[in-house]
Amino acid sequence: MRALTADGRIGSRRLSLQLARLAMFVLSLLCVPAAASAATLQATPSTLASVFSSAQSGDTIQLASGTYSSFKGGTKSGMVTLTPASGASVTMSAAFNPASFITLKGMTMSSLGVDGKSHDIQVLNNTFTGQADFNMTGNANANILVDGNTFDGISVCGDCSEGRLEVRQYPLGSQPVGVTISHNHFGGAGQSDGIQDGAYGVVIDGNVFDGIIQASGYTRHVDSIQLYGQSHTTIINNYMRNFSTAIMAPDGGDHEIIDNNVFISPTDTASAIQFGHHNGTTFIHNVVKGTDVHTWVGSGDTSPNRNVVLRDNIMIGAGFVASGCVTCTNDHNMYNVSGEASGTNSLVATPTFAAGSTPTTYAGWALAVSSAGRANASDGTDHGIDPAGDTDTTPPPTTPPADTTAPDTTITSAPSTSTTDSTPTLAFTASESGSTFQCKVDSAAWSVCTSPTTTSTLAAGSHTFSVRAMDAAGNIDASPATSTFTVTVAPPADTTAPDTTITSGPSGTTTDTTPTYAFASTESGSTYQCKVDSGSWKTCTSPYTAGALAAGSHTFNVRATDAAGNTDASPATQSITVTVAPPADTTAPDTTITSGPSGLTTDRTPSYAFTATESGSTFACKVDTGAWAACTSPYTPAALADGNHTISVRATDAAGNTDASAASRTLTIDTTAPVTTITTAPPSPSTATTATIAFASGDEDATTDCRLDAGAWKACTSPVTFSGLGLGDHAVTVRGTDAAGNVETPGASASWVTIAEPDPTPPVTPTPPVTTPDPPVTTPTVPTAPTTPTTPTAPSHPTTPATPAGAPTLALTRPQTGSTFTSTVNAAATATDRNGVSRVEFWVDGTRIASDK
Repeated sequence: MRALTADGRIGSRRLSLQLARLAMFVLSLLCVPAAASAATLQATPSTLASVFSSAQSGDTIQLASGTYSSFKGGTKSGMVTLTPASGASVTMSAAFNPASFITLKGMTMSSLGVDGKSHDIQVLNNTFTGQADFNMTGNANANILVDGNTFDGISVCGDCSEGRLEVRQYPLGSQPVGVTISHNHFGGAGQSDGIQDGAYGVVIDGNVFDGIIQASGYTRHVDSIQLYGQSHTTIINNYMRNFSTAIMAPDGGDHEIIDNNVFISPTDTASAIQFGHHNGTTFIHNVVKGTDVHTWVGSGDTSPNRNVVLRDNIMIGAGFVASGCVTCTNDHNMYNVSGEASGTNSLVATPTFAAGSTPTTYAGWALAVSSAGRANASDGTDHGIDPAGDTDTTPPPTTPPADTTAPDTTITSAPSTSTTDSTPTLAFTASESGSTFQCKVDSAAWSVCTSPTTTSTLAAGSHTFSVRAMDAAGNIDASPATSTFTVTVAPPADTTAPDTTITSGPSGTTTDTTPTYAFASTESGSTYQCKVDSGSWKTCTSPYTAGALAAGSHTFNVRATDAAGNTDASPATQSITVTVAPPADTTAPDTTITSGPSGLTTDRTPSYAFTATESGSTFACKVDTGAWAACTSPYTPAALADGNHTISVRATDAAGNTDASAASRTLTIDTTAPVTTITTAPPSPSTATTATIAFASGDEDATTDCRLDAGAWKACTSPVTFSGLGLGDHAVTVRGTDAAGNVETPGASASWVTIAEPDPTPPVTPTPPVTTPDPPVTTPTVPTAPTTPTTPTAPSHPTTPATPAGAPTLALTRPQTGSTFTSTVNAAATATDRNGVSRVEFWVDGTRIASDK
């Protein structure tokens, strides 16, 4: 500690907080009852409750290896320590509501809950694997210390508060709750805040926060420290590195102290601290690297930061983002980058630290002797931290004045002037909430007690019970409340439980969903508890009516407790099965035809599928005006005649309700094909190469198709003309198709034979060539005149005429000699000539029947 200056200050940093803590420590010592001679006790998971109950102030309970579930503690007059026995491995979950004077030390803590105005609790050197939750509602100066523990790799549940160590107080009080969190380690994986503080005056001192980083996609805050609904928090001497946000405090704060801390971020992507709606908060003598400090207020926010002090800090690659700040002080801060510098009296220089350029410990971030910034802070000390912890932690000026008024104590319930109860119970209260009490009987010593309290066994005679209240500030009622009574000899204790009997009520099967039971006890004056099935026991009287029960099996239970508090260990039971008749079904199902033809169709036995809106329905069907008859889906009626028809179907549910609006489909059955008549056709034979066919259909809505010879069917209308006809037999067929799809078979047809036009020029009879003999050498002789050739008789089949000299060469390849034909002859020939062939003609009996041109 630095020497006192003339004005009574330690250097330029104040002594007031240290003195306040010393005074609180002395007061806590004065309030702790003197311990009897200490003892070391042994406990196992099954014996801990009883061993703790018998432990006295100063005792140590050594725990055997095992899991200690839901240890509830209790109220002690002095400190009792629970710690593992030598070499033991102990896992504990504790839930104090309330408890006092308990130390938990050196264990694995799977969870810890502190509630109900618990006080004087120490949690030391434990390894936490689950959340520690301190509910300080109604508490003040509770003297709770959490020191030297590890809170690594913890993810809190989705419905829990967000801190690995949670301190909450709703509503916020006006005095320190007395919780100190010191020298703990918060780190590792795990998605949760290190500390979430929502109480008054919590002290967070000398902790290490390392690697508390929000994972991608995780929607809740993951901050080293989150201040939420708190006030007057002291955050000093802490080392925070590798964080998403070091201190998240955007939702308001009153005179928070954030001094003498180190904030190190590997990248400039996180925030050392987020202020919002703060008043009188100080951020002094900190080292901040690679991150910014924000005084932030949202757009349109009418509650800015006020009187915030940012002073004497070292900012390395960091700056203050000061928006929404009114009457805030930004002064005497040191920056290593001029572009980050802001405020007044700023120093821009490169600091040198005690442990070099990249310190790995908290103390290593203090300035080296030769560094810039030494003795340059506003208070004459160094910029940044003082590893000795001698930081400016002046209590905020809004600290309320000391409470010097003692509470007044009142006994609200006590025995009458004469009682046979040798262990009477008394209740009492105090005029100040949060007060604790001390009780005594006659001239015994004062001891801690709570209301109601039951005395130890008193001898027969007169006794005086006294109780005094002590408020949170330690003021004790100087005029205790008293009650005087006389204990008379009590009769032997009643240890026999009554027997319970159910005297009336349903059993077996019943339709009563709210059955009523009457019951009795073998001891008059008994009280009763009832429950149904596995529900909880509840006070009841006879007769008792159960709440509405669901259909199914149920068991009614009742047990009596006599005036001495003995409870029937074998409750009376009655088993029933509730059957609940469903309400009468008066709603008819709705019927739907899901498939089947409608409109024009050729199907005389159509099939229809249908369904109903109620499962288990039956169906009736009818055709036209016929009678309804039972049917199932799919339904096929008997063969229907051509014409119009209506298929109807209706459903009837299991309750007999019949669909009043039957589903129906109408259809028209047409199975008769149209009849087509050809009215005009070519003559046969015909020499035309085109043919026009006219026709008429017996169905004016029918469509017609035509085809020539064996060609494809094509849509046509009358008259239709075919062109490019070759010589030979031809036929045109016309068929109709009506709207129902009935196709005329085979259709109407007309046939003829197409022949070539006769050639008016008769064929030329070939003349044999005239041969002129060479003249004789002797006397010439007159040649004889040639004989005229005789015209050959036409054969019964085509023959190849003789080829005159110089004419093309011609060969008839079809028909063969001797062939026989009925009506059509297929002829083929080949012709060649050195000058080319222009046309080939075919003749029969002097008539040209065909030509290739």
